[in-house]
Amino acid sequence: MTNATYNELREQLVQAAHLLFQSGVMSHSGHGNMSVRLPETEHMLLTSTGHIAHLTAEQLAVVTE
Repeated sequence: MTNATYNELREQLVQAAHLLFQSGVMSHSGHGNMSVRLPETEHMLLTSTGHIAHLTAEQLAVVTE
């Protein structure tokens, strides 16, 4: 993984959620969970809602492992 910034990782996670739904591989209910580890830290970005079909960057929480 490259050394992406915190905001870049947030946007990449949101984009990934949208692409998964657009490609039809996710449940039509829109429910799911996604996460990404922040490089060189003990933190992760985690979806703070179970409904990710229309995920926004503001719906991501930073958690400590």
